[in-house]
Amino acid sequence: YSQTKSKGVSLAGVFEVGAGTVNTLTSYSKNETFYVADVDWSPVSYAQASLVPGLPLFGSFFTQDVSFASNNIGPVSFVVGGFFLTGNEEFKSHTFQFANVPSIAPVAQSAFTPALNRYGRVEKQIFAVYADFTLAATEQLTFTAGGRYTTERQRAFAGVPGGIISEFPGGAITFNKFTPRVTARYAITPDVNVYASWGKGFKSGVINTSNFAQKPVNPENITSYEAG
Repeated sequence: YSQTKSKGVSLAGVFEVGAGTVNTLTSYSKNETFYVADVDWSPVSYAQASLVPGLPLFGSFFTQDVSFASNNIGPVSFVVGGFFLTGNEEFKSHTFQFANVPSIAPVAQSAFTPALNRYGRVEKQIFAVYADFTLAATEQLTFTAGGRYTTERQRAFAGVPGGIISEFPGGAITFNKFTPRVTARYAITPDVNVYASWGKGFKSGVINTSNFAQKPVNPENITSYEAG
């Protein structure tokens, strides 16, 4: 069982300047999630993970994106911008529970008893800059090349609810990555075109607040090829 409530607000702005357009997007969002999950991977439920009612998984984030899109400068145009995010996700009380499962029916299963109760919080700050350049080589042929540099800083805290809360040993963890992209497009007619693209993608790593003895999960990286 899972239930999520999300709320958010955003403000967008578009400003025409002499050489192009400035776009800005400011937003704030928060969410609350409650769940109960069977975690023993068997037909009989003898272990479950859940959040204490009234203490959901809570997250809140503020983001700011600003970009400038140029007018055409001959056959060339470009977009440059920056992105910022700050916020945190918090497990106020994450509980694992177990039950004594009977081996012979119809004896009833015993009530679940708490075996582990953990507090966890991850704070994140993301900074990124990006640029994208387009060259209209001919009326039909267009090339686009760009990239984004992202740095994400995470701090993690864990402990027992109401008890001692400790920070991840070594302090903040930072993940950095540059992700490029290039595309070529040919317009066969005003309504039909063919294209091919190559690019790289990045998903930052994760700190496990349930077990600080484990090393942070490494980031995920992909190389993407597409044509159509």
